[in-house]
Amino acid sequence: MNLRPLLAVVGLLCCTLPALADGQVQKLITAADKARLDKYGDTRKAALAEAKAG
Repeated sequence: MNLRPLLAVVGLLCCTLPALADGQVQKLITAADKARLDKYGDTRKAALAEAKAG
């Protein structure tokens, strides 16, 4: 059995399956989760500044 065609099919499937994503996560997260995600940038900056300060 030749593995190249099998690997080609697996590779093709791996590339096309993400196109089927339909945003289920956006339907599952709560308002509090959305607020935390909105503040992510500020939280990250504060954590980096604290880490650099020692």
